[in-house]
Amino acid sequence: MLSVIIHSLFNDTVCGYFLHVAKSFLIQGSTVNKIELVADPRDGLQGLNYPLDNQKYVEHLIHIAESGFKHIMIGSMINPHLVPAMAGSEARAILFFEKYPAPELKRQILVFRPYGKYMDKAEALIEKKAANSIAYTHSLSGEFLYNNNGIGRKEFPTYSDESRQKIIEESREIVKQFTQKSQKFGTSLDVHMSKVTHQLSDVEIRPKLLAEIKEEFIILAEITKDVEGRIVFSDTSGEATPENIKPLMQTAVDAILENNIQKPIGLHLHTNPKNNDVLSDLLLSCLEPLKQIENTVSFDIGFGGIGGCPFDSKNPKANLQVKNILQTQSVLNEFGVEVLPSLDMKNIEMLDEEILAFVNEKTDSKQKTIFERFKSLFGVE
Repeated sequence: MLSVIIHSLFNDTVCGYFLHVAKSFLIQGSTVNKIELVADPRDGLQGLNYPLDNQKYVEHLIHIAESGFKHIMIGSMINPHLVPAMAGSEARAILFFEKYPAPELKRQILVFRPYGKYMDKAEALIEKKAANSIAYTHSLSGEFLYNNNGIGRKEFPTYSDESRQKIIEESREIVKQFTQKSQKFGTSLDVHMSKVTHQLSDVEIRPKLLAEIKEEFIILAEITKDVEGRIVFSDTSGEATPENIKPLMQTAVDAILENNIQKPIGLHLHTNPKNNDVLSDLLLSCLEPLKQIENTVSFDIGFGGIGGCPFDSKNPKANLQVKNILQTQSVLNEFGVEVLPSLDMKNIEMLDEEILAFVNEKTDSKQKTIFERFKSLFGVE
């Protein structure tokens, strides 16, 4: 039975989209009977395009931790000019998780090197229990690795097709080193295969591209087989369509069945607001081949470029609203689709008073109880 985990940043449009998908599940008699909503606000933070102050950042963490979600990106150990909203986030995360441990929450850091100053910062976060998971972005695009990960720049001052394979091989070696780091620290490791949908709409070259993707997926699965974590197929360039995503997922399924791959997999979709009418078709196109496997499958799905990813567009958007997640849960539950997690207002009442005071230090909300504050957020009478 396929259990679908959806890592998502929601707004009203996406709520309507999930309602459509839920109806489609029931109409088509799908084996999918559970959709699990999991917050993945990494891209939401990246897409803000400005640094968050302490109040906004800690309030953001509270929403995630107290809502029962499973995943938050607390830091990106890459160029702060690329992700300004993450500036200083590591120190604030340490402060927050010292006060509120949230042991069930996957607290992930994105790192492009298993050594050097950024890895030193990542290790400090792990040692302080603020982080318990690592993410790395791999790709079959040597140009992506060259431009975004900085791989091969010393050897090749100008990127060329001739340098592609060497750059990809160096990136694989980095995956091996991150695997060793994860084993050493006892953390999970997510490896994203970026730009995986690039040019897949070209039916003439699609078989060749899918064969390369399949081979690379098998290689990554073998490298990371002994560590917890996902291999994520990332639609970095926003080129996924119902027509090309189905053969991509069938390729992943074939590799899993032929090689007995046990690892969880994921799909990180970058969607365009203009294409909301095809979102449900996109998801259903993914699910059809995935029904053949028992691996855990997660979908990173959001609105406007999955909440705002700096690799996706010049003006990414971010919109995380717990209120909308509640609305989505309610609607889907009415259609018989079990949606987790369920927010418990009593648990929200038990939020640490010190954290609440810290969040509201510049407002007049200190006098409000937590329950009243969240009631107003959720529009509860």
